[in-house]
Amino acid sequence: MENLIKGKSETAENAAIMGESDLFEAVRGISHAGDSHGAVVGINDNTTPTAGPGVFGKSRGTGVWGQSETWHGVAGFSDSTTGGVGVYGKGNGAGMLGEGGTWHGVAGISESTTGGVGIYGKGKGAGVLGEGGTWHGVAGISESTTGGAGIFGKGKNLAGLFEGNVNITGKLIMENSDVLALIKAMASDLNNLRNKIKELETTIASMNSLSQTAQGTRKEICNGQPIPDGWAKVDSKTDPTRCQQHGDSEGNNNIAVIEKL
Repeated sequence: MENLIKGKSETAENAAIMGESDLFEAVRGISHAGDSHGAVVGINDNTTPTAGPGVFGKSRGTGVWGQSETWHGVAGFSDSTTGGVGVYGKGNGAGMLGEGGTWHGVAGISESTTGGVGIYGKGKGAGVLGEGGTWHGVAGISESTTGGAGIFGKGKNLAGLFEGNVNITGKLIMENSDVLALIKAMASDLNNLRNKIKELETTIASMNSLSQTAQGTRKEICNGQPIPDGWAKVDSKTDPTRCQQHGDSEGNNNIAVIEKL
């Protein structure tokens, strides 16, 4: 069956079919067919690199408007192997803006195994900027088991810059070293040194107290401990409540009585 309306133009100035309207659509197509038949279909079969578009829309409002109830509002597919994209947007403001009601504002999925990414951003300022209201500004998740990171940063100056606190729930590794383990070991050593300093301070205070004692005064210390200068051992005694594991060669007399000279 012949097409109901058919137009053909053989000049560069005239359209094959022209529609014009002041109050309604200039051209309207309605189709009840399935199997991917469109209500309006535009095909340009020019095979040269300068082929015109299949469908062109121009307006002071929206150039091309797509609306769907069950699938994409606008779908673009490209078989280009030289850089052509499925959907391209360029604007004085945003080149492309996506708003999502129950899912992502913009979703990018790539099946590339040679370096192609789901979403690529390049700018004279930030390449990618993320702002989150109730969650992360930028979230990176990787399922790689061969070294891929959730977030990777590389820079000529800094690979990463953080303004604010940093919380790490796993290991912080630098040059194959567990930095957190090193910090814990240093903290343990510092704590041991602090305890030794306290013991030394206690010993010095005790020695100072003994040195200020009047001549003939007697004190008791654990048997076997150093006798301070200016004192002499004058007696021994046993007290099971004190100085455990101390005593003379026979294991008795764990208390030494010393006297100020």
